[in-house]
Order: sequence, then C-alpha cells, then structure tokens
Amino acid sequence: MADLRVFRWRTDPNTGRTVYAQPGDEPSDEDILIGVMDTPKLARAVVTEHNAARRARLDCAAALIAGAEAGNA
Repeated sequence: MADLRVFRWRTDPNTGRTVYAQPGDEPSDEDILIGVMDTPKLARAVVTEHNAARRARLDCAAALIAGAEAGNA
C-alpha cells in the first residue's frame, strides 16, 4: 500500500465528511479513501492539518536539498 502521507488530502463534494488521498493534480474517482469523519467540520480540520504538515515536510526537504547543493558549489 502507498504511503498516504505523501498525497494531498481532500473531502468529498457531497457530504463533506469523506476524506480521500489525491494522487493526481485534480480530484478523481480513483482517489484513495482514507475514511469518513463524524462531521464535515472535523473532516475539513483533518484535511487542513494533514495538508499543512505535508507542505511543511516538502518545504523542509527542498531547503535541505538547496543547502546541500549550495555546499557543493
């Protein structure tokens, strides 16, 4: 199974309670089901926190790579 932390997460457009991992750039029927939350508010909070943490990991990785490349110049 794929490491779902690497993907952007989203909620479904209908109930807003279902959370999916989105491997592609756009939502699709092929997105991976994470689970169903009790409320849309909770689902939005989970998605927001996950996507913020994912962005922070990506930014940190980019900074480490840039620093390593600068040290090799």
